[in-house]
Amino acid sequence: MKGGGAYRSGRGADGKGRGAPGADGKRPRRLSWVLVALLVAAHLGCNMRAVGALCLPTLNRPRLRLVLGGALRGSPAPKPQATPPGSDVIGLPVPGPEEVNPREPLLPGFSTRLRLHLGAPLHRLVKSVAELRKAAECGTRDYLIVLRPSQGWVGVGLRHGAPPDTPLRACAHALLLEELLGPDLPPGAPMGAALRRLQQRLRRCPPGSVPWAALAESSRLWDDVIGPAFLRGLANAGWLTHRHQLAPDEWRLDWAGLEGGASEDKPRPP
Repeated sequence: MKGGGAYRSGRGADGKGRGAPGADGKRPRRLSWVLVALLVAAHLGCNMRAVGALCLPTLNRPRLRLVLGGALRGSPAPKPQATPPGSDVIGLPVPGPEEVNPREPLLPGFSTRLRLHLGAPLHRLVKSVAELRKAAECGTRDYLIVLRPSQGWVGVGLRHGAPPDTPLRACAHALLLEELLGPDLPPGAPMGAALRRLQQRLRRCPPGSVPWAALAESSRLWDDVIGPAFLRGLANAGWLTHRHQLAPDEWRLDWAGLEGGASEDKPRPP
């Protein structure tokens, strides 16, 4: 009886163990998965090293975000920007492609504070004719910009017929607002006094509302002082400003007929 039980549980008709093939079959399967995981990890590591070794002079949104943050907060290795002696022109320490490219995140979206809609249609920007008038008053000649901090969203409407550099200027303006919604600017930041006041106004925006006064102030600062200095700094640092990878939507707006509450909103080529 003891011998029969041992035979039934451990032996087959051919005299070989029944449990051994199942146990041995699991080991090669586990080994295969381990090898696959190692190969995938090695492949991803090689791709990350290859991407990190690239030095691209064109600006996409992650690179533009890093460049603007470095210029506003002080680049780790700033390049001196030449300004005419005795002029009121400011110089921003804009980091170059060799400094920014290794820091570009491989998975975009994780370092953003706002969802940015560049080239947004009118119905995404404003909810009424009154908001459209406000956006026109607080925006610039070439684009409208609307910030809704409680929703984590900033939209930019591009004017039909605007200059070719408008998407770059508008996107940088939107990223300026995103930067100001982040940590406090350091004491020695360029334009620190003016930007810290703007930062506090943006933070005091009531939930669900648009900070129109702060947007108007940001448009004035960007158009008159920061924007021109930043574009000069981009060119001096080696970035291509006539060609970019910012991927704006193809919506273009006309807001010339605001007196009658009318606006044209059509998807057009830039």
